[in-house]
Amino acid sequence: MTSASTTPNVLPETRTTTLLLDSLRSSGDSVAWEWFYTRYRPVIEGVARRLGLSRETAEDVAQQTMADFAAAYRAGKYERGRGRLRSFLIAIAHHRAVDAMRARRPREHQMASRIDAADEKTLTSAWDAERLRVISARAMDELRESPRSSGENIDAFEMIIMRGLSYEEVSVATGIPVDNLYVVKNRLTPRLREIMQRMTEEYDRDE
Repeated sequence: MTSASTTPNVLPETRTTTLLLDSLRSSGDSVAWEWFYTRYRPVIEGVARRLGLSRETAEDVAQQTMADFAAAYRAGKYERGRGRLRSFLIAIAHHRAVDAMRARRPREHQMASRIDAADEKTLTSAWDAERLRVISARAMDELRESPRSSGENIDAFEMIIMRGLSYEEVSVATGIPVDNLYVVKNRLTPRLREIMQRMTEEYDRDE
């Protein structure tokens, strides 16, 4: 399946989230499913990781959550007008995370109880943090692929913005003078911010 940093098939801008979700009722609409899967699976996996699950278990929880949502939606158990999409997904992921730990050895059951006790605020905070992480990564990918960024020192910019390295560290790693790095950062930051704002608004509208 598609990773967090891969762009799904391009969908017509006129297709609203409601229409895309309606398309999921038909198992043959692979484009709609790819859009949905690519957007939300990495967020769900990240939430599971924040709850304390291993990477492998979090991947399984995310996979099962997506499958559960698709089945529930096609069965008419979710309607956009009656609740937020993210709340529905969080609830499924929460239950799946608890089930995953309870299915393990008895020593894992204490973690299952702790995860089960996670309140809405904790789960929503985890969702928001992971959503921001996914948006940041995808925005950086889009910036890197933009024709406007051709010839820019994207790798150096990513080291500063995404990895939090100092200008001095990046200068040593790339051979780019510190003064030039300041120029790169000041030039690319507004572009990255624009992309992230657009993506954030898309998530806000959809959820």
